[in-house]
Amino acid sequence: GVVQGVTLRWNTQRFCEPIGLTGYIKNEPNGTVTLIAEGDTAKLKALVEWLKGQPISQANITITRQIRRTATGQFHQFKIIW
Repeated sequence: GVVQGVTLRWNTQRFCEPIGLTGYIKNEPNGTVTLIAEGDTAKLKALVEWLKGQPISQANITITRQIRRTATGQFHQFKIIW
């Protein structure tokens, strides 16, 4: 979705790390945000629900596409990509 200037990346990292999700979040040049996360299904569902429930007045968080694939294991932590 389109999100800028609302600390979404930082808050998402703070949500994912303690529950053991790995991957990354980054702002795209067109103003959207890409989030890639790996982990067990229950934790990924919790992340989606958390994102939908963010009370950020400046943001309109819309999950525009979810792609489910087998985890690659390439991520060892959850990062913010600048």
